[in-house]
Amino acid sequence: MGNQPIEDIKVNKEYDENGNLIRYDSTYTYYYSNIEGDEIAADSIFNNFRNMFEDNYSFSTTPYFNDLFFEDSLLKYDFYKNDFFHERFMNNMQQMERLFWEMDSIENKFFMEQFPEKGKNE
Repeated sequence: MGNQPIEDIKVNKEYDENGNLIRYDSTYTYYYSNIEGDEIAADSIFNNFRNMFEDNYSFSTTPYFNDLFFEDSLLKYDFYKNDFFHERFMNNMQQMERLFWEMDSIENKFFMEQFPEKGKNE
């Protein structure tokens, strides 16, 4: 039958002081933890996911989003982790923060070269 996903069901219940159930929610998740050695299955699962994702989130085909999440050659190593999108987003945020600091430095240097007297007073 092949590899089966790891499934997890979490049920959260909240009770009032009298023991009455006042809030209830549940989450069902599944992921494939190891498909090592089965590249065909890995490619098939990933391509099926990508098609389903694009159907649900049309913005995912835009260059910016696509480049962040789907064009990395190492993608398949991260894809089967439980926090794929969050982890990639956090990694990209760190890269973006460094890039913004660099861009600010370039802008400040440009400003200082254009208006050297202005920079001395501030």
